[in-house]
Amino acid sequence: MRTVRRIAFAALLLALPSPPAARAQQAAEDWPIYAARGRTDRRWDACVKKGLDLFTSAEMAGAARQFQKALSAGCDDGLVIFRLAACTGVAGDSARAVELLDTAIPLIEARYAGTVYPLQARNLRAILLAGQGKYADAERDLRTALRANPSSAETHNNLGKLYAAQGRHGEAFLEFEQALQIDPADPTARLNLGFLYESEGKHDEALAAFDEMVRRRPDDYRAYYAKGQTFLRMEFLEEAIEHFRKSVALKGDFFDGCLGLGYACSAAGQWREAESSLRKAVRIQPKNPKGYYALGRMYAQRGDNGRSVKALRKAVALDPLYFEGHLALGVSYAEGKNFKAAANEFTKAAELDKRSAVALRHRGRAFFSLNRYGDALRDLTRSLELEKDNPTTLLFLGYAYRKLNDHDRAVTALRRAARVSPGNANAHYALGEIYEAQGKFDDAIAEYSQVVDLLPDAADVQYRLGRLYDKAGKKDAAFKALQKAAPYLDTLGETK
Repeated sequence: MRTVRRIAFAALLLALPSPPAARAQQAAEDWPIYAARGRTDRRWDACVKKGLDLFTSAEMAGAARQFQKALSAGCDDGLVIFRLAACTGVAGDSARAVELLDTAIPLIEARYAGTVYPLQARNLRAILLAGQGKYADAERDLRTALRANPSSAETHNNLGKLYAAQGRHGEAFLEFEQALQIDPADPTARLNLGFLYESEGKHDEALAAFDEMVRRRPDDYRAYYAKGQTFLRMEFLEEAIEHFRKSVALKGDFFDGCLGLGYACSAAGQWREAESSLRKAVRIQPKNPKGYYALGRMYAQRGDNGRSVKALRKAVALDPLYFEGHLALGVSYAEGKNFKAAANEFTKAAELDKRSAVALRHRGRAFFSLNRYGDALRDLTRSLELEKDNPTTLLFLGYAYRKLNDHDRAVTALRRAARVSPGNANAHYALGEIYEAQGKFDDAIAEYSQVVDLLPDAADVQYRLGRLYDKAGKKDAAFKALQKAAPYLDTLGETK
């Protein structure tokens, strides 16, 4: 659920018309409007003008510094605070941006009524609130904006994205269609329709929508990004990389484009470009945990556990409520055999989403590795209630029952794991061990035979089979199995 929320937020950010053309031109009008209607004062006006000029040039970090200087000098103008909030949101600090907008919106509505600023401010706050999972508050802002300006295609777009993030696809389609009725050439509405098709697995329809956007606006980086995302989900990695590269070439500071390129290159094993792209994303938005999360996942895929842990720790430090961050950090700790730290991260994830079967399963496995079999059994049982017939959960449930000497329940869980996942060699092997310990040699032979059918090179299992065949008096079968066990025998220092 939280993964869907984060992905939807990324798309919501795209729903805002970005600086080019119209927005840059409108931003250039900020200073004359502020000079005519704002709370001007020579103590801060120079900072405000410099900040607005930088904002128009999309130099957000420099603009933010000037706006902050103005506020420190005593400025309490709504437009200045709004522009500072926009810079702060771009930098990835959504919580602070919302706080600034809470202050800015009443001031803007009082002093800048009749301008586009009240509409823009509510749209921005709605997007940031949606990114925090506060859907009701976000919808309230967007509906307030529409009552004041029913013909705002931008607001209909954002409301549609909000509905899509909640799985309300029918309502989302209506909002995007409404945006296109208001402005048939609106590229954002076509982009959003494509994203909605993509979320439903309709890849061809999504690509058609994005291709139409490319035809109408060949220099719009968002369309190439959207096609890259679609190709990535289709596992067409070369095509995905090509389109992500194009999006980043068109807009060098495009955070989501750098993330997408990093993910695609990681999937293709192109580690150098993956790392370069993800590090660039972190530089663009140093306070956005998604950059460090992606970097950590890339390092984990590459087998660099130390760097993976370092990057993921940074992600959860930036956002302690980042469910996926805690989950991934726990997995990296577990890969490094630090099961105590892993269990701690899985606990944080489980507290953030109490109905997450994945978090409970991972914590159960960590507890098992810590020899806390009762705790493992509790978590794995609960995980299975939430996600029935998960073969990994059933496998470790069987392991835990076996450690607690409840062999009947262990056999039941392992048989179920083997039934729902016939290729689960681990389940068959564990069953073979239990049957062998119980003296049920025919049953053990049957299970070990299943293992070597799945894993012909499992020499240690061939050795077990050879010994059991010998006990059963099946000398020919024993000889053949022990011949295949030669590599395992060599590791024991034995001779054939």
